[in-house]
Amino acid sequence: MSKNTPTGKASAPPPEQEPNAAMEQAKADLAAARAAKNGGGIYSQLVEAQAEFASIKRDRTNPYFNSRYATFEAIVEATRPILARHGLGFIQSALGDALVTTLFNGAGQTVDSTVPFVHGEKATPQQIGSALTYAKRYGIACALGIAIEEDDTDDDGNRASAQPSAIRKNTNTPKKQEIPDV
Repeated sequence: MSKNTPTGKASAPPPEQEPNAAMEQAKADLAAARAAKNGGGIYSQLVEAQAEFASIKRDRTNPYFNSRYATFEAIVEATRPILARHGLGFIQSALGDALVTTLFNGAGQTVDSTVPFVHGEKATPQQIGSALTYAKRYGIACALGIAIEEDDTDDDGNRASAQPSAIRKNTNTPKKQEIPDV
């Protein structure tokens, strides 16, 4: 005979579930419990993660501009363990002429951040790849609200707003030699 419920009626056995469906439901229940514990949502989780982020170190030099920058790898290595601890992850997708960074939690809540690609009108695959790499770095930094360590070469975008010829001044050009009158 079946166990009695508080009302005295016999309860039906639970419906058969496939092992994967039961596992997915358990994961969803755990994610919902974590979200509730963290104040109910992705923004609370992000606030807690941000409290643990340190400034990201600039680990690479751009010889063209003689400036230092933080690579995508450095940003991910510094943030991914903290994001995981708070039940957060991210993906990045190229959509048209922009890169979309999506932060997500186990409850299915998301926050998007979009960075446009900056490249020429008839860009080569290499230029597109360079723009994508740049967008990945700045997309995740913006979405997470992380800081990149201060650097003497951080010029608040002044170089980016200068004319290309002003940026590429060649200081190694030999000086003209005067030819004496004979």
